[in-house]
Amino acid sequence: MGPEQLREQLKTAYRRLLNPLIQILIRNGVTAMETCELVRKVFVDAATAGEFALSGRRTSDTRIAILTGLSRKEVYRLRHEKSNPKEGANLSRVMRVVAGWNQDPDFTGPYGLPLAVPFEADPDVSAPSFTELVRRHSGDMAPRAMLDELLRTGLAVMDDQGLIQNTGRTYIPTKLDPAAIERLGRV
Repeated sequence: MGPEQLREQLKTAYRRLLNPLIQILIRNGVTAMETCELVRKVFVDAATAGEFALSGRRTSDTRIAILTGLSRKEVYRLRHEKSNPKEGANLSRVMRVVAGWNQDPDFTGPYGLPLAVPFEADPDVSAPSFTELVRRHSGDMAPRAMLDELLRTGLAVMDDQGLIQNTGRTYIPTKLDPAAIERLGRV
């Protein structure tokens, strides 16, 4: 078996290993962007391990860049930055919609409470719609898919008149026991 075949087999095996782990992340609202940043950090951490060190020399950012395929600038940032300011700003699309529903003046009523909105805008009434909320706060996400997720997680309900009401501010797709997360990390 040649090196390229070995690489392809490793990537296939890695994909199989990652699938259940990524499902856990998705269930708990961790986005692909956050996961990519985490994987970059893990690559840098792994490359600084003793296995990849050159005898008698410290592992430089350049060496790590060579091993990982990241730029030296990115390696430096990942090694020396105490906290990543992008992490807090990288909200999932669901969290952005919920935040918009609770903060955007067009979707809040008296006392800042989120308005109950119809799915589609009525051309005869100048009132906000769920479709507009999703378009404004989640980019290209399909409004029906977003509504399905909000209904599934209990962040929205639909009343008898077909109006959609926000029921919460925190998106937690499913609850996961912190002890289980710690155990998973050790395993």
